[in-house]
Amino acid sequence: MVTPLLVLLLLFANDFVTMSLAEDNVRPSPQPDRWAIRTLVFSSLAVAIAWLIYIFAVYAVGRSLHLPTPSIQTLDFLGLVFSGLANVFLVRERGHLWASRPGTFLSVASLVDIMIVSILAIMGWLMAPIPWIFVLCLLGATVVYTLLLDQIKVPLLQKLTHA
Repeated sequence: MVTPLLVLLLLFANDFVTMSLAEDNVRPSPQPDRWAIRTLVFSSLAVAIAWLIYIFAVYAVGRSLHLPTPSIQTLDFLGLVFSGLANVFLVRERGHLWASRPGTFLSVASLVDIMIVSILAIMGWLMAPIPWIFVLCLLGATVVYTLLLDQIKVPLLQKLTHA
């Protein structure tokens, strides 16, 4: 549903933030970890499926609002960027995502990323325009969904590290 240009923008948006993880402030494990690979793959798959459901929900909302296809593409693009950013924060810490303060570079890169893609979407630069309220609602929904996924992730990782 996303155009090739939007895929290219998505790669730049998410890669810039992912690279900033090299300077992040996550806490090291207090002891060596022993991972049950089968359970790790299952939990990763569960998180991936949850994000896939989220993106399909974004698409469904765009369709239910009777937005034209190019505007739905913009909405989907923003959903992919926002969920990609959220996933970085979700998986960077084995505890709750607020357990450690993100590094300055990660924080700044994330805020700049959100601002740039939001401005592009609102102004209709390189994509069909969508109203600012849609961008704000999508960002809020992504934050809420991330916090819900965090409530699932923490028990899963606790089970993994104690297996």
